[in-house]
Amino acid sequence: MINYQKRKYLIKKLFYELNLVSRYAILHHVDKIFSIDDDIDFVTSLDKDEFHQFIVNFSGINNLFIGKNFKISRGLYRYDLFYYDENNLLKIELDCCCKSRGLDELNIDTLQLLENRITVQYDEFSFYKISNQDEIEFYIRKKCFKGNDITKYYSYFKTLDNSITQSEISDIYAFWKKYFKSLLFKWKYIGIKINLVFSRLFERPSLTICFLGPDGSGKSTLIESLRSQNLFISDYYFHLKPVKFNRSTSNQVVENPHEYPVYSKFTSYLKVLYLIIQYNIGWFINILPLTLKPSLIIFDRYFDDIIVDYKRYRYGGELSIIKLARYLIPKPDLYFLLIANELVIYNRKKEVQIDELKRQIMGYEKMNDMQKYFKINVDKNVSEITKNLTKVIFKKINGSK
Repeated sequence: MINYQKRKYLIKKLFYELNLVSRYAILHHVDKIFSIDDDIDFVTSLDKDEFHQFIVNFSGINNLFIGKNFKISRGLYRYDLFYYDENNLLKIELDCCCKSRGLDELNIDTLQLLENRITVQYDEFSFYKISNQDEIEFYIRKKCFKGNDITKYYSYFKTLDNSITQSEISDIYAFWKKYFKSLLFKWKYIGIKINLVFSRLFERPSLTICFLGPDGSGKSTLIESLRSQNLFISDYYFHLKPVKFNRSTSNQVVENPHEYPVYSKFTSYLKVLYLIIQYNIGWFINILPLTLKPSLIIFDRYFDDIIVDYKRYRYGGELSIIKLARYLIPKPDLYFLLIANELVIYNRKKEVQIDELKRQIMGYEKMNDMQKYFKINVDKNVSEITKNLTKVIFKKINGSK
């Protein structure tokens, strides 16, 4: 069961401490501020760097994990703060407009909104929000931009101003609809998107990870468990290569991965050349576009797997060629090496002889490099392993900040 009291405490404390260092105002729906299914939209007088430092300090003091934060638009930023409620990983989603003068799609002028802010009492705590009139105006603008049917929100507007009429709401909606269709806005929108693309090329709101380990180490189970944590807005799964595939085909059980003989050296080297080309083209077409979005990109196995389990891929050449080829292909941000006692893994899947399994485990362990490769002991239960995985991911996310 989710501990809502802890969530309430953290949110109340967040805005209390934010008010000590800046002015802030919640943009809409203060009554949903504690909801686990909603993000919190607000404006602040801090600029982006100042707000980021505030979040870092607040998270450190309160034992929170900062997820991948990224730019939404000019002046608008997304922060996900994660915390553990027993073994459940929960998050508080913050959409913050930092010290902006209408440069985003919704023309948010933080100075004007903060000048008109009011105090409201909710759940025995005082929050600052934008004025009721500003909230009506902003919410109509937001729904118009998204193309939502404004008639669904009449009752909500009445709670803010009982005197407002449907005709007045429709007039405001029509005004913004005309604006969003104007040539002026279209040019502004193109400029915003170009700016966003360039920002994300450098800031990279995504993370690419890879799971390596022998059959029976629990890669599929851990990948599914990690995906259930919702660390990013989206997640994408790839098997071995950065190419699209039929998921049902890729999940077919391989009962004897060493069934076929290895290729000759000549054929093996041709295959390596083919893989270098395939990985680079596949990454450019299928992975690079995903890195511009707040997404977790997961690989079940990768090119590095050939170094350890070369028989599976029928590679019969020198391993030094494979190691050299690794420098010619794009790489994930993180590798998780799933390691356990060979008897534990052998009892899960008896696909290869135990001596071969032991050799593979030793091969994966030799890859250990604390910059990109992390050994994960899979002798533990799935929830505990998943917790260890998420902590490494959070550390990686914030290591460059």
